[in-house]
Amino acid sequence: MRERQVTVNSNGTQDVGRAAINSIHFAELGRWGVAPARLMDGCTNTYVAAWLVRKNLLRYGNTWAGYAAYHSRTPARNVRYQLLLANELTRMGVLSGPLQPLPTVK
Repeated sequence: MRERQVTVNSNGTQDVGRAAINSIHFAELGRWGVAPARLMDGCTNTYVAAWLVRKNLLRYGNTWAGYAAYHSRTPARNVRYQLLLANELTRMGVLSGPLQPLPTVK
């Protein structure tokens, strides 16, 4: 949630801004006139994050997998992120029930 943060990932990509927009999206964003430096702006970064979530929901439907695709489309990582989301919503009181154990992803 740091507005001007850039994190370099182990695979060489970068996550930019408060919503950690990954550099794999830079080419497509550039076609829409959004340069990577603009992602340092909190409003632009949040708008792009919402746009990416919407794209995933159109592809996967309004499902846990659709929301988790923001983090990863890789099946094992997607499932783990689904559980992280569900657990956080449970902690917040939005969902009821026990916290789910998280699978290990290699």
